[in-house]
Amino acid sequence: MQVQSSLFFDGRCEEAVEFYTKTLGAEVMMLMRFQDSPEPPQPGMVQPGAEHKVMHTSFRIGETMVMASDGQCTGQPSFQGFALSLTVPEAAAAEWLFAALADGGQVQMPLTTTFFAPRFGMVADRFGVSWRVTVAPCAPVPPCAGRRTLRQPVFERRTLMNPTKATAEAEIRAQVDSWLRAVLAMDIEGIVSHYAPDILAFDAVSQLQLKGVDAYKKHWQACLAMCRPGTMIFEVHDVHVTAGDDVAFATALTRCGGTEENGEEKAGWMRMTAGYRKMNGKWTVVHEHFSAPFDMETLKVLDVQP
Repeated sequence: MQVQSSLFFDGRCEEAVEFYTKTLGAEVMMLMRFQDSPEPPQPGMVQPGAEHKVMHTSFRIGETMVMASDGQCTGQPSFQGFALSLTVPEAAAAEWLFAALADGGQVQMPLTTTFFAPRFGMVADRFGVSWRVTVAPCAPVPPCAGRRTLRQPVFERRTLMNPTKATAEAEIRAQVDSWLRAVLAMDIEGIVSHYAPDILAFDAVSQLQLKGVDAYKKHWQACLAMCRPGTMIFEVHDVHVTAGDDVAFATALTRCGGTEENGEEKAGWMRMTAGYRKMNGKWTVVHEHFSAPFDMETLKVLDVQP
């Protein structure tokens, strides 16, 4: 027997899944839209014009599978009487995840020390889903010989993941978010602050390779100079992080372009990989790679989408 959660977002399911992918590292296992169903929905089940909405999706967060749907697409999701529990091994990971879930949401109980966990807090995310964030407790040290005046609760600790790995992944995701904010703000100094002095960059634009942060900074300046303020399109999707003690890498899909004066969007998809090294206690990008798929015969870049 297996019990799983099924969440109904009433029209915001795809947005929610993207949010959980970014904040919690969710991995989408499948997604079907109403228009792709082999059988037509029952009369009244789907609002007119909602055929492109999500009929069913399942995604994995850590070791847990969660199901979701847009339901009847009424635009009025309601998540009452339950909460999803998120357990992590370290306070640093809890702090980062709690803040990420609270972005656009509402803190119900700040992270604090309790008798049953080193850190515990409750937050409703931007979609109204309530989360209980807990740092997994350790069993207390056996008492010295003698009589105990208070009964001490003893907890069994379940190791969900290596604490160092969990913290490193959270730190890398925070770095990606910080870098993306700098790009969208067209903040050159903010962008290059994430790079090592000897960074080696491979970009899909202009040069074969760029060596050193000064060269890469000039390249970024040239790229941003082509964008009118407020018209740039730069999105990061499907971020995946693999981290060790002092080396890590992140992969993602990016959509880059701009909006013309007539309102038409011109943007294309690329692949991105960033290699990180931990230096002086800080994760720094030592290699960044953007690439676009192309046709082997014509050498023309392909306009493909995820």
